[in-house]
Amino acid sequence: DEQLSKKASRDRILTDMFRNIKTLLNEGMLQSDMMILVAKGSDATEITNFLSTHSNELQLENIVIDSADSYRLSSSVSVQMLVSALHLLHDDKDDISLAYLAQHYQNDVLHHNYSWVELAKDFRGFMPDAFNREYLLSLPFHEMFEELITMLLYDKNGRRSLNDDKYLMSFMDKVNAYMDDGKAGMEELLEFCEENILANACIPMPSETSGIRLMTVHKAKGLESHTLFIPFCDWDIESDINKDTMWCCPNEKPYDRLPVLPVSIDSKMAAGIYKDDYAKEHFQRRIDRLNQLYVAFTRARSNLFVYLPYAVMKSSQNALTSVAGLVYSVLGDGTVNLAEIANNCGSITLREEGTVQI
Repeated sequence: DEQLSKKASRDRILTDMFRNIKTLLNEGMLQSDMMILVAKGSDATEITNFLSTHSNELQLENIVIDSADSYRLSSSVSVQMLVSALHLLHDDKDDISLAYLAQHYQNDVLHHNYSWVELAKDFRGFMPDAFNREYLLSLPFHEMFEELITMLLYDKNGRRSLNDDKYLMSFMDKVNAYMDDGKAGMEELLEFCEENILANACIPMPSETSGIRLMTVHKAKGLESHTLFIPFCDWDIESDINKDTMWCCPNEKPYDRLPVLPVSIDSKMAAGIYKDDYAKEHFQRRIDRLNQLYVAFTRARSNLFVYLPYAVMKSSQNALTSVAGLVYSVLGDGTVNLAEIANNCGSITLREEGTVQI
């Protein structure tokens, strides 16, 4: 399946990136000396979700990501566990919420390392013994949340290992305020959590941060970082998006009766009366994408890590349609030996002194 293959490729890239980050941290580099750049906000969300999901598995617990998304309550495993618990209480057949709870309870709270294959044999068997649906639904909401927090977010010795207390407290403040208004019903509460909390609620962003900065290329203009990672260097150079509209100047009858016309962008325009407008639009898009690539590459002060999807390396057909194809065509057209470059790039500057082999 193409989508599964794409996800596997992106997960592999993120695994490799975080392992490199971990190596650099172990050698003494500071997280504040690193930056991760992406083309779209959804890419940033994917990275924060990946770190949240695989933190225990890849031993990345000490890595802190500073981004707008990382301060959303939805980025908190504790918050997501509580909302998943509400879904499971509302619908006992919600297997997605059950699987999420079992996986994070066992691996993030109890620090086991169960695979999905092991968990899938009996998700309910991996839930806390105290998770009794009938009993929990009989409690007032305030007491129900206290029980859920105790049984799901603390280990059997009463210790809490998830480092997201600020998110949890902010979530409970909002939930308590909602319940104090008398709007107490499970469906209404779930709707409030999904639409008002997970969708857009954030904790205040500190004025100074010590974590790895994660942002879009657009927001990084004028900034720089000692070490820069670009995990998804694969944005389109050429693409037609049907929802895009071009304002064209028709020069043939009967369309020239209007000075300008809104036209939905489509590749068929290249052979029609608007071919000049279409060519100009695509030329400008190429310039914009190349400028975006220039901005991204020039944010690095000492070290630059760029990751290209493997599918691009297997085919030369994408050379003019994506920046990944463009970069690979420049480095891999026979003029430059990629293996030689890889061998010569093992020395990474830590700060102004010292190197580490990657």
